[in-house]
Amino acid sequence: MGSEGIWLFLVGILGFLVVTRANRLELALSFIAAYGGAFLIRMLLWQNWPVDALTHLFTSGSLLLFTFFMITDPASTPSHKIVRIIWAFSVGLLAFYLQAYHWVNGSPLWALFLLSPLTPVLDYFFKGERWTWQDRMPEKITATPAL
Repeated sequence: MGSEGIWLFLVGILGFLVVTRANRLELALSFIAAYGGAFLIRMLLWQNWPVDALTHLFTSGSLLLFTFFMITDPASTPSHKIVRIIWAFSVGLLAFYLQAYHWVNGSPLWALFLLSPLTPVLDYFFKGERWTWQDRMPEKITATPAL
């Protein structure tokens, strides 16, 4: 039908807006770099598959939703920026391993589930600015009375 591309574009734009507003773009980029990079090496160099197999992987709506809305949740990710990047990269590599070698459906979700308990431990050893809703709330706007 040809309308599928518009939904991917829409999810991508909205996801980018959410990630930049939450100041977590490095998480999305780190995850995609690890997950996509590992599949790129496996599909193109090792298996000698055509490029369209890789593009099929990246046009998955569930992967876009996971990348922009799940892994970038500021309340459940490490506080320190460098640790967040390494953590998201690890989630991407574990998701690749689970999907490519163990055929686990929803491997990014399982990788996130398995590595999320590390977040409090990482926050204990690597101090960073903790994300709170109060820091992100706009100032209260007072209405002027009508004349």
